[in-house]
Amino acid sequence: HHITGSVIDIDRAVEWYQRVLGFTLLDRGAHQAGALQYAELKAGNFGIGLIQLSHPAARPDRAKPVAPSWLHMVFAVEDPDSTYRLLKARGADVFTRGPHPAGPLASFLIHDSEGNEIEIVAASITERNRVIVLAFVELLYRQRQVRLAFERYVTSGYVQHNPNIADGREAAITALEPLFSSPQASFDVKRILIDGDLAAIHLHGRRSPATLGGAVVDLFRLRDGKIVEHWDVLQPVPESAVNPHPMF
Repeated sequence: HHITGSVIDIDRAVEWYQRVLGFTLLDRGAHQAGALQYAELKAGNFGIGLIQLSHPAARPDRAKPVAPSWLHMVFAVEDPDSTYRLLKARGADVFTRGPHPAGPLASFLIHDSEGNEIEIVAASITERNRVIVLAFVELLYRQRQVRLAFERYVTSGYVQHNPNIADGREAAITALEPLFSSPQASFDVKRILIDGDLAAIHLHGRRSPATLGGAVVDLFRLRDGKIVEHWDVLQPVPESAVNPHPMF
């Protein structure tokens, strides 16, 4: 519904929330003979109340986590990666905890004009996992960087249901690197389905152009932003079919 917090410079804060986050100013005024100034802003069904006192507290150090006496807000968006680029273009102080990830962002943070911390996250677990899975697919199936894909997005205790590969991330890397490093092999991703903590990758895999290959479905389970479990199903592409529909 709404949140209210204290700011150092209410004019600066009102301008920032309108320009960067797209809030609309609803009301502006003062109480206690001008000792307390206030502003009410709204975006969608969420409101922010800003209050400036005559003797505000010192502004927090931006290099440190926000103290409990200052605001920490969390906004959920459909696409954090594009939101990051948009807010950066608007001049927002955007940053991530630790190094900036090489793939798409699942979350990031900004400071408002007063030093308050605002966290931007994906709106649902499906959207958060979509960012991770798409980046994993790009590295593994398209760029064929097996070790990088697994070390970045897969846990070391990876649970493996393929009976020909042992449990663990290293065992999967050892099994896949020879196949994915072959210049004759191809991995044509056809569909990516993500729902909650599960993701399915449907692809046409071939060891060489001379083979028909097979339809493969890799099914992954994610937890806390990492891939933790894998199943797969393989259907060989036949020479002919009894119906006119393509397998892909």
